[in-house]
This record gives sequence, C-alpha cells and structure tokens, in this order.
Amino acid sequence: MNGEPLATRKYWVHDNDGKYGPKFRALFKGPERKSVPTSICAPDMNSFAERWVLSVKRECLDHFVFISQAQLRSVVETYVTKHFNVHRPHQGIGNIPIGPWDADDSEAAIVCDEHLNGVLKSFRRVA
Repeated sequence: MNGEPLATRKYWVHDNDGKYGPKFRALFKGPERKSVPTSICAPDMNSFAERWVLSVKRECLDHFVFISQAQLRSVVETYVTKHFNVHRPHQGIGNIPIGPWDADDSEAAIVCDEHLNGVLKSFRRVA
C-alpha cells in the first residue's frame, strides 16, 4: 500500500511553513508519533533536503522556463529518474553510479547519454 513506510515513522520533521499549522500537528499527537519542526533560519537542520533542492535547481531547473505545472513535473521526474538516481556518480559509495553500466575496461569506447535535450549528460564505457 502507498504510504505505509511513512505511516510507521515515529518522528515527522518539517520546516516552519504556515501549511504545517495546528491541524497538521494535531495528526501527530500521541506517544507513537511526534511532529518536530526545524528551527527558524536554520537550513543545516534539514541539510539533505536543502542540498537536493540546490542540486535540482542548479543542474536542471535554471535551464528552463516553464509554462505549466505539467512541464515542471515532467522535467523534475526526468531529472530524478534518468540522472539523479541512475547516471550521476554518488561519491558516498565509491563514485560509482547506481544504475547499470556496461564495462570497466579502460580500452572501451566512451558514450555520452543525454537527457532533456542535452541539459543532463553522463558518460559511460561500452564493451
């Protein structure tokens, strides 16, 4: 079922946006769940989310002008599925992309994979 992993979380960390008002916090009253707002003007408290927002803006969104929300969603979905989670090297795990790669042979040809009309590029070796 969708949302089940989130339903079992003990703490819900969120920023101080007005949309997280009394009605939102009332959902988390009780011993099994707790609403935990971050401090005001403290982006370090949510550093992973802040870094992701910075990456998607700099690497992707700054290169487009959007006419509709559907266009924005399509571009962000392509960024996440094709680049961020698959082709982008992740330095925390040995600088190796998560997605499939063809060869580690230093003699193999290098191929450029492009997405979003060349805005996102990644390189890999093929056998």
